[in-house]
Amino acid sequence: MMGPMLRMKAEDANMGQRHGRHVSWIASALLVLLGVALAAACGSNGAPSGHDLDPRVFVNGGFTAGAVGAVPPAPWVLTDFLNPYSPNATTGGVTLQTPQTLAGLNLEPNGGTCAATNNCQGGENGVCTAGICEPTSRTITLQGTGVPDPTVGAGLTYCRYGNRCALINQLGSLTNVNELSQMMTVAAGDVDPTDNKVHVRLVVAPVLENPAHNPNEQPYFFVQITNVTQGTVLYSNFNFSNQVGVPWTTVTIGGNVYQYTNWQLIDVAPGSPALNIGEQVELQLIAAGCSLGGHFGELYVDGIGTTIPGLFVGGSGPTQANPGTLLTYNLNYKNGSPAVACSAASPCANLGACVTGVCAETGAVIDFTTPPGTTFSSITPPAGAVCVSPPVGTAGTIVCTFAGPIPAGGSGAFAITVMITATTTGSIVCGNYQIGSTQEQPLLGNSITTYAGCTLDTECPAGDWCDISLNLCTPTLANGVALPSDNKHTVPVLNGQCNAAAAKLVCTSQVCDTDNKCGLLNGDGPCTVALEAECRSAVCDPKDMKCGLANGDGTCTLADGPTFCRSGDCSANGLCLPAGTCDVDADCLGGNWCFEATHTCTALCRTTRPIRARRSTGPAQPQGSRAPRSCACPACATPTTSAVSRTATPAVCPGTEPISVGPRSATRMTSAASRTATARASP
Repeated sequence: MMGPMLRMKAEDANMGQRHGRHVSWIASALLVLLGVALAAACGSNGAPSGHDLDPRVFVNGGFTAGAVGAVPPAPWVLTDFLNPYSPNATTGGVTLQTPQTLAGLNLEPNGGTCAATNNCQGGENGVCTAGICEPTSRTITLQGTGVPDPTVGAGLTYCRYGNRCALINQLGSLTNVNELSQMMTVAAGDVDPTDNKVHVRLVVAPVLENPAHNPNEQPYFFVQITNVTQGTVLYSNFNFSNQVGVPWTTVTIGGNVYQYTNWQLIDVAPGSPALNIGEQVELQLIAAGCSLGGHFGELYVDGIGTTIPGLFVGGSGPTQANPGTLLTYNLNYKNGSPAVACSAASPCANLGACVTGVCAETGAVIDFTTPPGTTFSSITPPAGAVCVSPPVGTAGTIVCTFAGPIPAGGSGAFAITVMITATTTGSIVCGNYQIGSTQEQPLLGNSITTYAGCTLDTECPAGDWCDISLNLCTPTLANGVALPSDNKHTVPVLNGQCNAAAAKLVCTSQVCDTDNKCGLLNGDGPCTVALEAECRSAVCDPKDMKCGLANGDGTCTLADGPTFCRSGDCSANGLCLPAGTCDVDADCLGGNWCFEATHTCTALCRTTRPIRARRSTGPAQPQGSRAPRSCACPACATPTTSAVSRTATPAVCPGTEPISVGPRSATRMTSAASRTATARASP
C-alpha cells in the first residue's frame, strides 16, 4: 500500500524526467518479468495476469510491471508538455472545440529561457532547467487497494482492480501537462464475443482543482483513441473542472476547491470498417494543470484491455439532435468478473451468491440521471430489474434494482429516451449514470456527448445541413421545394436564390433551376440517365441528356405524359408528341381520326365518309396516309382540339350531321413502370 508520503517522494524523484529517459530494453524486460512474479504473488488482490501480459491488448494495462513510484515502463511512453500560460482570457490555454481535438489543446514542449525558476513567467510556466522553462514528469505507478486519495480523501480510492494502477501528472501545477501513451496492434483476442466487435476498455478517475478560471484556462483531462492505420480518431473525451454535465463531487479544503468523479468507464467499439483486426491503435491519456499555473490536474487510470474485470455499464447515442426532439440512449451492462467456483463447502464470502457453482454479484443497481437540458420520456428496462422513473417531462434519476444476482459473464441491454428541451444548445453530456452492487462500489458509465442544434454544417449528420438561424440540422430538400433563406449562413450564401453551392448543400439532387427550386425542369440539363435524380420529372432523355422526354421519344403513357414529356402530351403509341397533335387514331376522341400527314385530329362528316364500310359499332377508322375527301364546307377540315385532352369537336357541315363514333381507344400503356431506358428512342 502506498500512502501520501510515498507519493510525494515518488513525485520528487520524478522531477526533471523527460520523455525518452527510460531504462534500457534489457532493464525493461527484467521489469516485465518482475511484474509477472508480482502479479502471480498478488493472487486475487492483483490484476488478472492474463490481461496484463496478453500481447493482443495494451501491454501492462493493469500496471503490474515496473517499479512502484516510477514511470510505467515501455511500451508505455511518457511525454511532458506545458499548458500555454495565459495572463488574460484571450491568449493561452485551450482552444475550446466541439468535439475537442488534441491540436486544440495547444500543448507546448517547453517555455522560454530562464536563469531561475522564478523567471518562468513568475514561476507559473514550468521549472527552470538548464536555462529553459521545462515541464516535469509527474506520472507514476501506484500500489494499493482501497487507498484514499491524499487530496480528496476516502470518497475516491485506488486502485480499482487488483493493487496496481497509474496516476498521470500527480499534483501537476505550474501549467504542467503529462501524456501517457501506447500503441498496439489489434488481434482476434481483442474481439468481445458478446457483440463480436473489437473493444478498447479502461477506467479513469480525474482529480482537478477548481479555481473558477475561464473554461479554457481550467485544469482538465483528455483521453483519445486513434486508429493510426486509418488516421482516424475513434474516441476523444475532454473535461475541465466544473464542466456542466460531469458528475463532479466537490471537496473544499483550506479554501481550495477540488473536484473528482468516481471511477468511470471508457469503452470504444466502433465496429468494422472503423476498426479491424491487424490495424494499429494508439491510446493517449493526458492530465493538465491550469494555464495560469497555480492549480493541478491529475488522472488515475486502471484496467486497460478488452474487458473490465467487474460490473460495468455503457452505451451510445447520436452525435447530434435538434432541440425539441427525442434522444434515445442504448445502454448495456455486463459482469466482466472472472468466474470463481463455489459450493456449500466453499462459499463465495464477499464475492456474492453461489449460483450453479459460480459466484454472482448481488444487490446490483443502475442509476441514470437525465442529462442537463433534457427531461425523462420513457424507458425499456433491463430484464430482471424493477425501475423507478421520474414523471414524464421532468428531470431526475431513474433507479433500476435487480432482484436476482448477476453471474460472471452475465449481461443485458436497456434503453432510455429523454426529450431535449426547446431552449437547449451546445453539448449534452450524458455521464451521470453508473452500476454498483453489494460487492463493488459504483462505476460510472462511459460519457456520451450529443450536440444540441448546430452552428456549422459539419456538426450535422450526413444528409443534413445546418439552418443556423433556427439552430437546427435540417434534411436536404426534395426536388420542387424552394431554396431556403438563412441570413446567418454565409458559406454558402442561402438567400432563397439558386446557385450551385447552395444547391449542392441543401438539395438532395444537388441542383436547382431558374425558378429557385431544387431539381431541374423539363428541357434543362445536363442530367444523368442512370440516376435521373437531378430531374423533377425523374426522367432524363439519353439523346440530349436533358430532363423530360423530347417529342418522338418514349416510353410514356397518358397518365404520366404531363410529367415525363417536355410537351406534356403523350401519344397512344407511347411516344411524346407536340401538344395538341396526334400520331395515331387513338389519340383522337369525340368522333375524330388522326390525319398523320399533318398530325391533326380530323372530324368524320356524313358527306365525307371514308372509303370503308360502316361498322355496326361506329365508323371504320381511315388510314392516316389516305387524304380525306374534302368536306362541303371548310369547317370539316379544321376541327377544334384541346391541347390537354386532345378531344375534338367534330365539324358539322351545313345540311349534314357528323357520324357518331365511340370514345377514344383505351389501348394505352397504363403503368409508368413499363418505361425502360432502352425504349426511349424515336420509332
